[in-house]
Amino acid sequence: MSLLKLRNDERQAQRKFTNVPEQAILKVGLLRLYHEMTLPMMKEGHLKQLPRRANGTSYLLRPGFFQGLLDGSRELKNSIGNDVSSAQADLRHLSLEQLLAIRNNTLDFLTNSSTHSAHQAFVRTMDNQIFEKLPKRMFVRDPPKGVSALALREFGFSTTIIIGVLEYAAAGKGDLWKLPPHWAVMLKSDGWPDCQLAIVDTAELSVQILSGENIDVAAATNSAPVCAVMRDLSTGTGTQRKLSWDIVVLDPCTEDVLSVMKNFSTRQASGKDQSFQSIANNVANQARPITNGLRSTWITTDASAGIKRASSEFLPRVVPGKCRLPTWVISKQGTL
Repeated sequence: MSLLKLRNDERQAQRKFTNVPEQAILKVGLLRLYHEMTLPMMKEGHLKQLPRRANGTSYLLRPGFFQGLLDGSRELKNSIGNDVSSAQADLRHLSLEQLLAIRNNTLDFLTNSSTHSAHQAFVRTMDNQIFEKLPKRMFVRDPPKGVSALALREFGFSTTIIIGVLEYAAAGKGDLWKLPPHWAVMLKSDGWPDCQLAIVDTAELSVQILSGENIDVAAATNSAPVCAVMRDLSTGTGTQRKLSWDIVVLDPCTEDVLSVMKNFSTRQASGKDQSFQSIANNVANQARPITNGLRSTWITTDASAGIKRASSEFLPRVVPGKCRLPTWVISKQGTL
């Protein structure tokens, strides 16, 4: 029986991804991107070719600094803060493959020391550049017009997480637990004019943007099933953030994927989803982050006044550091 026949679309999650450190998933996602995009370029010997102007001069203010990072003769963590700060502005000129190469060498670099504030800022800027450039590389067709840099970063961040989830799944339980490679991601109208849905193909590392009134998800996936986040119950922030997703697999040939996802979003935002509401009700008179999609939203809860929204901020940042992959927690319905 089609899941659409369930009353008010009150379906059960077909997979649960519970209490997994976000940093572990992001690390796995970045590693996949590095292996798929950077290693082939490295083998061809093109990775060390820094961008130059038509007259042959370098775009970079500190080309020697990046040459050292790319050829392995320099480590970011051992670099002087002033050198790191002066090179930070050059990150925007590097290719996605070069950024991934440098980022791959800093995944295990973790510091909260004030003496390394320049290094922290460098990594944050590098992550922003990676997330902004990734969607442009993955678009099957020309990128939509009018999409903001922030919207691209948000989407690149979300895509990296999705890729990490699939890689994590494949390493954890094999083909039996492997989710379909196609994922549907809703796009916000304020950042994506005239666009409604993105279909991320994690196998081919490609993205199709669907717009218009009558979008055809089945055509975008060649009639293959598509995954969607039914509920996002993630908690925490920074290194303490943990992902908790209820995932559903939809058949685009028999189901209106966009309508189903809009219903998910409406139910979570309105608090009709009991699982979502129970988390908010467990906290009184304090602020904690919940999520709406993949945007971190801070709310304050009050036992008598209910939920009051305070502020919303996207944090497109990967905190570097060693991430021990925890026990696999995606499970079939009812077998957590």
